[in-house]
Amino acid sequence: MLVSPRELSDMELLVLLLGASRAGRLARRGPIPKIARMADVELRGDLREHQVQRFRVAVEIGRRAVDEPLTRGASIRSADDVYSRLRARMMELEQEELHVLGLDTLNQVVCHYVCARGSLNVVHVNPREVFRVLVRERIHAAIVVHNHPSGSPAPSIDDKQLTVRLKEAGELLGVPLLDHVIVARSGRYSFAESWSNEGNSGNPCGVV
Repeated sequence: MLVSPRELSDMELLVLLLGASRAGRLARRGPIPKIARMADVELRGDLREHQVQRFRVAVEIGRRAVDEPLTRGASIRSADDVYSRLRARMMELEQEELHVLGLDTLNQVVCHYVCARGSLNVVHVNPREVFRVLVRERIHAAIVVHNHPSGSPAPSIDDKQLTVRLKEAGELLGVPLLDHVIVARSGRYSFAESWSNEGNSGNPCGVV
C-alpha cells in the first residue's frame, strides 16, 4: 500500500529525495525547516553538489505551493492577502527584510521590491528609500511588510515608530501608507487592523 508523503517522517522524506546514506548525515543537522535555512556551503558538508541543488528545488517547490503568486495586477484587499502571498518567502528568513508593495487605485500590485535587509531582530530603513521608487513610478498607495525571525509577529517599539514615520512621509509625498504587516511563523500582525480595532482616530494607516 502506498503511503502518503505527509505521513512520512523528515528522515523518510530525505531518504526518498537524497538516498539513505546522505539523508542520514543531513537529518542529524535537525528538522527540515532548520536544514532549509542552512547555507549551501553547510549543505555541501553532507551532500554532493547535485544533491544540494535537488534539495533546493524541493524546498522551492514547497514554497511556491504555499505562496499565492504576487504578480503585477494581483489584488490586495486585506492583511490576509499580504500574508498569503509573502509568508513562505519571508517567515523562514534568518534576518529581517522590509518589502514594499506599490498599489494602484484598485489596490492591485504595480510593484514589489525589497527595500532593506537587516539582522536577526532589526532592520534599519530610511523613509526616503521606501518611497523613492513609489514616487518615481507614480504609485497610488503603499503597503510595507517585514518579517520577524523570532517567530512572533508582535510589533516592537521600533516597528511602531517606523510605521508612524512612514505614514507621515507618505502623506507628504502623496503616497498613503495603507498598512504595515509583520510576517512570522506563528502568524501576522497588521497595524491597520490594530488601530482600527482600537477605534483610534489617530490611526497611522488606512485600513486596507
